[in-house]
Amino acid sequence: MEITPHNTQEEKLLMLGGMFENIIHQFKQPLNAINAEATGLKFQKEVGMMDDETFITSLDNIINRTIYLSDTIDDFRDFLKEDKIKVIFKIAQNIRQIESIIEPLLKAKGIIIYKNFSNNDLECYGFGREFSQVIINILNNAKDAILTSGVDEKVIKIDVSEENNNIKIEIYDNAGGIPEDIMPRIFNPHFTTKEETGGTGIGLTMSKNIIEEHFKGSLLAKNTQFELNQNSYYGACFTIIIPKNI
Repeated sequence: MEITPHNTQEEKLLMLGGMFENIIHQFKQPLNAINAEATGLKFQKEVGMMDDETFITSLDNIINRTIYLSDTIDDFRDFLKEDKIKVIFKIAQNIRQIESIIEPLLKAKGIIIYKNFSNNDLECYGFGREFSQVIINILNNAKDAILTSGVDEKVIKIDVSEENNNIKIEIYDNAGGIPEDIMPRIFNPHFTTKEETGGTGIGLTMSKNIIEEHFKGSLLAKNTQFELNQNSYYGACFTIIIPKNI
């Protein structure tokens, strides 16, 4: 029997909520720039300083930024469409598409993503957008952990490799690790350490269910030391293991 994607109202709200901060960040700068261009044009017209070259250049800048905003809307709309059928998709390409959505916000917070793909052509069969949501959930958790940890250098590392006919995705952060008393409960429904910010605690639970039920894989977490650019860091590592042929 064909497995259908998770489509409960709670999960849809989580997906939308998890994207809002990224949407706001990507819209704020171009909208401010459009406002500045229009304000400048108005001022120059009022004081009689308008020339054709400045007028055309400013309009081109406004047009280009509105095109960027339109393309961004299309990207988010496509991402949030509900998967109907399973497809074959490339893991590296999927993660790069996610990066284009979430990386501007991470960079604004001073967080740099480093990626290491052993094979850019590794393919998986399943619901691509559900896989994307799992990655975004983990990256958002890493971001929150890093920002509350107080570390000066903020890094996330993503490793993708093959292991025993499986695809292995490891996502590291340098936030100092998950407290040992919390670790056994992080995948429990509605467990959250973010009550004051309205966290629901269903992100990791949903992610684990998607990987286990729809990809016949596993999602695990541990604290570990990892190496990056000849430096050593310590933090959480979420590991996704998916069979190559399902």
